[in-house]
Amino acid sequence: MKYDVIVVGGGASGMFASILCAKAGKKVLVLEHKNQLGKKLLATGNGKCNYTNMHMETACFYSANEAFVAEALGQFSSRDTVEYMKNMGIYPKEKNGYVYPFSEQASAVQQVLEMEMKKWQVEVVYTHVKKIEKKEMFCVKTDQAAFCGKQVILATGGKSNEKLGADGSGYALAKQMGHRIIKPVPALIGLHCEGDWFASMAGVRMQASVGICIEDKTHIAAQETGELQLTAYGISGIPVFQVSRVAARTLAEHKKVYALIDYMPAFTQDALLTELQARFMREGQTAQEVLVGLLPMKCIPVFLGISGIKANKLATKVNPQQVQQLLGNLKKKWLVITDTNGFAQAQVTAGGVDLEEVEGATMESKLVEGLYFIGEILDVDGICGGYNLQWCWTTAFIAGEAISKKK
Repeated sequence: MKYDVIVVGGGASGMFASILCAKAGKKVLVLEHKNQLGKKLLATGNGKCNYTNMHMETACFYSANEAFVAEALGQFSSRDTVEYMKNMGIYPKEKNGYVYPFSEQASAVQQVLEMEMKKWQVEVVYTHVKKIEKKEMFCVKTDQAAFCGKQVILATGGKSNEKLGADGSGYALAKQMGHRIIKPVPALIGLHCEGDWFASMAGVRMQASVGICIEDKTHIAAQETGELQLTAYGISGIPVFQVSRVAARTLAEHKKVYALIDYMPAFTQDALLTELQARFMREGQTAQEVLVGLLPMKCIPVFLGISGIKANKLATKVNPQQVQQLLGNLKKKWLVITDTNGFAQAQVTAGGVDLEEVEGATMESKLVEGLYFIGEILDVDGICGGYNLQWCWTTAFIAGEAISKKK
């Protein structure tokens, strides 16, 4: 039961790290508490697995330590990932920088990693890790047995989707070893909004700009433009996901959070006013009718209602002040954010092991020699588009390389 390396967690980062260590001649054991390796990996990219992005910048990641992220990405880039995957059999398909397996099947990436693990004789035990102790060697206690290893890699992920294995259990193990955990919050997630009119627009998708403001509405902390999805609870879609981390963190600090929505980013303020004024001068049409072709049908009565305009009122009878009100609701609508959809629907976790306690060049703990952290368990999270998987590959490579050089 003695190993050179014990990897706790059989997700993307854990699988990749185990392969690198085994290729270097290390005896490697992976402990996975689900009944399958890479379960979360199978669900990424809507089952297509956007495994990296060629537009890789430090700015695509949230972290309290930007230098840590930059140092890591400098050691193993998205180009390195594409080359490694290609050598293992995953031929790349690129779409605007987003990289997928040519088959567009997440299962291909999971299967290739698993085949590589078998090829290099990585042992796998499906069990739940309860405790880790360090004396001369690490003793990893599970609900089946205890395993001893010279090095331990914690690759347990965060809390984003317990059904797929990310249940936050790694944080407890890190705490046992003396590490500080930055409070985890859900990220890449839909946001709940105050108001009872969202249900009537549920299902609508439209291009919009979403900005997150904290407390006083004077500063936009994060902003993104893209396809907004309106839901019964509030707002979702890629632009919301990209800024949701800021909202979730602020809500966790019990501060007020607002979203500033521009539902018509293709128009300047003046251009949209000119368009609305022209439409409301049409003879013989109602307020609702003149907006057909400009706004999604389900949205028209809602925006008219919150602007104080009756849908069946003749357009020419709507006063200029009401048109200005409609303009404001379309271009600068403030929403009060009340909650997120929670970890069960989050794509990633923001927060985790404090980077100040981890060596950026090796991913080794500064507190416990031989203990390594990789992937989502670290206090780093990326935006949508393959960035979080790249963080898994990058940190796994760095830890694997560092361990491979040890005797």
